[in-house]
Amino acid sequence: MTRFGSPAVGDALGPRPAVVLLTVVLLTGALLTGASGSAGAAPPPTPAPSPTPAPGAAGAPVPVCAPRTSPPPPVDTSEVPRPGQRAPGPLPVPARPVGGPRLGECADVLPPGAPSAPPAVTAASWVLADLDTGAVLAARDPHGRHRPASTLKVLTALVAMRRLDQDTIVQGTQQDADMHGSRVGIGPGGRYTVRQLLTGLIMNSGNDAANALARELGGVPETLAGMSSTAAELGALDTRPATTSGLDGPGMSTSAYDLALIYRVAMREPVFAEINRTRLFAWPGFGAKPGFSVSTDNRLLASYPGAIGGKTGFTDDARHTLIAAAERGGRRLAVVLLRGEQRPVPIYLQAARLLDYGFALSPGTPPVGNLVDSRPVDPPDAAPAAPARSNLTGTPPEDTNRAAGLATIGGGALLGMLLSVLLARRRPRGGHLGAVPADAGPGRAGPPEAGASISGPTAATTDPVPRSRVPRSRVPTEPGPTAPVPTAPGPRGAPGASPPEPARTPARRPADGPPTEPIRPITPAGQPPAAPVGDRPTERIEAVPAGRPDDRPTERIEPVPAGESDDPLTRASRSVET
Repeated sequence: MTRFGSPAVGDALGPRPAVVLLTVVLLTGALLTGASGSAGAAPPPTPAPSPTPAPGAAGAPVPVCAPRTSPPPPVDTSEVPRPGQRAPGPLPVPARPVGGPRLGECADVLPPGAPSAPPAVTAASWVLADLDTGAVLAARDPHGRHRPASTLKVLTALVAMRRLDQDTIVQGTQQDADMHGSRVGIGPGGRYTVRQLLTGLIMNSGNDAANALARELGGVPETLAGMSSTAAELGALDTRPATTSGLDGPGMSTSAYDLALIYRVAMREPVFAEINRTRLFAWPGFGAKPGFSVSTDNRLLASYPGAIGGKTGFTDDARHTLIAAAERGGRRLAVVLLRGEQRPVPIYLQAARLLDYGFALSPGTPPVGNLVDSRPVDPPDAAPAAPARSNLTGTPPEDTNRAAGLATIGGGALLGMLLSVLLARRRPRGGHLGAVPADAGPGRAGPPEAGASISGPTAATTDPVPRSRVPRSRVPTEPGPTAPVPTAPGPRGAPGASPPEPARTPARRPADGPPTEPIRPITPAGQPPAAPVGDRPTERIEAVPAGRPDDRPTERIEPVPAGESDDPLTRASRSVET
């Protein structure tokens, strides 16, 4: 029995359409993937990698990437919410990296052709920037989110300078004196100007001064709200203060990039710039206690040539943090380091190495980003940004896009062609055994004669399809009426269509019985009978045991309409599914 469609196509694709379809899909997918890879297409966004060790000073590991949405987990209970309160969720990640696409990278971000960053720098995140132009000269994971510790006091001071008069008198309280952590020396009943409180806040990192300024600003909640709004206005979108002093609290977050732009804005304030370079200051006493001198905790002010300011910080969760600034050759540079350690190299010396690195760069070196002055406006439907990846193939973008488009079109056309061929040769469902018309040409096997079993050698045909390719068919369990077999006009009939011959049901035999007489094909009129060929194997119809229904579909051979071509390609296009 011959299949629908072209025999050559059937031989090429094989008897398993599902396997062929799966193979076609896999091959086409591999073609498109390879084309996209060769065209330099950017891969989908992936989760931020965990910190990867890199060689540092004395073999110290260098964390390459930090968590992208929240700081690392705390090591103590400082961020546990109070009863009845809930910890805030992570801040949303901007659709595009603030300051430029390269600042969305996780590892060291360096100018093209620039030397590697100093190996002594082991801080998890840092930013080196020009205070005057805002150019980011180099960075490491600039938007990695960490805790600021006392470097957050720069933001507290910026809010206080903008909202309070410098000569306003603030009276100290016992609550100020009882603040946890570093204190400048506020006592209950003491009287301090806002300018003095700002000096104690920046020079000596006084948490008591931060509390006194917050009270003057309307309270801690109001001050935190002002700090948050100021950070958002400046474009510091990784920053959320939890305390006014920088002590750890639920939801505390910032980044090296944010602190760099906040420090740059603060240094535009003459009062802040003057306080920031001060090394020694006379602090007033309170009650019966006399005043005393306070000194800066920024060691670079006394040791690094051209140092003009900075701010230190430390908590158990934040580890060591630092802002440092210096001026040399008419250039003012600032560096911010987050989550550093004091060994093997102290963090202030790590800052000094980065400042040296920045001053050694040529003034014409292209920046890797910039410090913004205001919140950037993102498209409302912008997707989350992925770390930028450079085109390593060296192919121009327009050429890679053209190659990707051509590869996609070609792959789609190949898939469509193969699927069309596959659908054209699908096995018909629900058909019955039938006969071919008398003029179908030589080699077209018809239905078996009545009483003949389909087994044993067959008569010779000129059919190009080997009988080993012919599918099996099942004989109905009980004989019954079959559909009439259509015939086409031929020389044996009267003018017009000859009456159809009734279909014959092959005789049943036991499933394991011996072969019987050969198939006797219907020979078209006017042609000699075909000679038998005894060495061509044929398919055998296996009987279905009595009592078991046989609901497997059989096939029907569609006749070739009179006057149409019978070549394989024409039959492939004429194939239909019943």
